[in-house]
Amino acid sequence: MTYRILLILALAPPMLRAQVLVEHVSASANTSGHITYIDHPDINNKPDLILFTSQEYGVYNRHETGVWYNGTRWTVYNQDRGAMPLNNRINVMAFESSDPRAYVHTTNSGNTFGHITTLDHPLLNGQPDRVILTTQKFGQYNTRPVGVWYAGGTWYLYNEDKAAMPLSTQFNLLVLDEGSHRIGDFEVEAFQHRADAANAYGAHITLIDHPSSNGERDANLFTTQRWVGTYNEHPTGVWYAGARNAWTIYNQNR
Repeated sequence: MTYRILLILALAPPMLRAQVLVEHVSASANTSGHITYIDHPDINNKPDLILFTSQEYGVYNRHETGVWYNGTRWTVYNQDRGAMPLNNRINVMAFESSDPRAYVHTTNSGNTFGHITTLDHPLLNGQPDRVILTTQKFGQYNTRPVGVWYAGGTWYLYNEDKAAMPLSTQFNLLVLDEGSHRIGDFEVEAFQHRADAANAYGAHITLIDHPSSNGERDANLFTTQRWVGTYNEHPTGVWYAGARNAWTIYNQNR
């Protein structure tokens, strides 16, 4: 793996008010087929929230995921409708739709070509140093892992395997400057990590070395891939390597 990853690190204090952080685990009681149902009082019956997720290693889930509101509950689902494994650990971060840093992008014939959709937003245009987090939201199924890319003053979102991007696909986006932030009750560190031979930790794993995450076993990590010349066509997850006291990012299908 030689791909680059944008990473949001959210350190959770005891109480979260303005935004919500949920550590969800799929179980027989909350999972059916390819969907696992989140039950949390701060996000139930709130269809306008903007959710971001990351899978944290407990089991491997080889499928690209997304979020969907079923009328009363938010869910996480496998895009290709493959079975959701039990004991899958999923970090969920929810923002109010009024938060100026988060918004929803929808693909259409005017902003999408081939495997790429153009992100046209004041937070992003002409801003190459932004750190972007994205999670797919159900509008259409898009089974492909995605990434972001900056060129010529514009940010784009693309399918890693270059398959055509479906129209009416939705993406939740969080846009931050690199560095430390206070977002409601969150302490957030936004930074970029480049996977290379020096930080490889097994063929499908890259070891993160950053002062804000080293030794922080109880942190919650969220990642989005960024294109800088290399495609990574595999769904990813995060895992804390206790032997190294550091977080890693890995390809789910190894």
